Amino acid sequence: MTVTAAIAPVDDGVIRVTLNGTLSPASAIELRRVLLKCLAEQPVAVIVDVAALNVHDPVQLTVFPAAVAAHSPRVALVLVNAAPVLRAMMDNWILRSVAVCDTAEQAVSLVVDHAADKIRCVDLPAGSTAAAQARAVAARFCEENALWEAMDSVVLVTSELVSNAVRHAHSAPRIRLAIRGPYLYVSVQDHSTRLPVLSDVDHLNVSPLPPTGRGLHMVDVHSSAWGSMPLHHDKTVWAAIRVVPAMSAPFSE
Repeated sequence: MTVTAAIAPVDDGVIRVTLNGTLSPASAIELRRVLLKCLAEQPVAVIVDVAALNVHDPVQLTVFPAAVAAHSPRVALVLVNAAPVLRAMMDNWILRSVAVCDTAEQAVSLVVDHAADKIRCVDLPAGSTAAAQARAVAARFCEENALWEAMDSVVLVTSELVSNAVRHAHSAPRIRLAIRGPYLYVSVQDHSTRLPVLSDVDHLNVSPLPPTGRGLHMVDVHSSAWGSMPLHHDKTVWAAIRVVPAMSAPFSE
């Protein structure tokens, strides 16, 4: 028994995943991979159409809140077009982290009305100019949104993440800047599955400075949280930076 997933953009920052098939322990593993890949793109929301999804064991529905829990920063996950039988299977604890709407149109209205629409996504070249271009994009994004006090941190973190992607992944990175709630999220996707690791060496105070490793410590210092997520053939590294003034919105941490 398998589940197929058709993925398509619905609106700027909204991804729709249409499922078809029977959810089983085996297919739930593959579905989780699909959901994590969509969430790693850091959209405003992922809308999952479950009209053609068959579920015999309610336990398999835990794949949806589990995907949300495994991903950070948090992105809204909304199930739509659930049949009455499927809707009845959803326990309250599932609904605490996964929203349910009758239609995709309602879901889009919900997430667009409540989520920040300030998003910038840029593909950069694989070369020495990538970091400079990333700094320019980050600075312009902060200027457009009057994030003056956070600008230095945003520019620095963006630059370091892109520099690491170019240096270690040897690939053209994609950067995404998104404001949700009180945080600005910076994410960089590259074509390497090797995850970054923060070493035990205090690269900011040791003398002489080590030749590598300082950038990730700078990211750690200038962000409220950071992390990485492996995908099949690439990865996304993200950082959350608190912005001033703090902005509040549902679906934010």
